[in-house]
Parts: sequence; structure tokens; C-alpha cells
Amino acid sequence: IVLRTLEQAGIRAEGSVGSDDPLQAAGDVLVGFPADEILLVASLPTTRTWIERDFERQARDLLGVPVSTVYGELHLSAAKD
Repeated sequence: IVLRTLEQAGIRAEGSVGSDDPLQAAGDVLVGFPADEILLVASLPTTRTWIERDFERQARDLLGVPVSTVYGELHLSAAKD
């Protein structure tokens, strides 16, 4: 749903299903894709889970690239169009 929504907004994006451990998943992807930055897209801050565990700092330290987080809501009606 997220990739389709980004595409509809004119944003080129790629994605895949990876490990259920966010750090492992990010590391796995970076083996084949040398990213300049990791952009995390998360639910509104009131529903944070893995971000509360200091994911940004851990990812930055482990993977050696800048990490930023944006928060928002996915409106499923928009994703279905």
C-alpha cells in the first residue's frame, strides 16, 4: 500500500519484505543498495514502538548513513484509488 501511494504521488520508491528486526532489515537492504540516507516512515508518535528503542541512533551508528524519521497517517481510501 505504501509503495502504491508514493507512486500515485509521483515519488519513485522501491521496497521489499525483510527481517522483522528493523536493524537487520535495513542492513540487509544496504548490502545491495548503497543509500545516502535512510528515511523512516512511521505512524504518529503516539503509537511508536521500535522508534522508542532508539532505532535512529542505532541504525546511524551501525550502518554509517544519516537516518531521519517522518511521521504521518496512511489514509487507506487514498491508497485504494
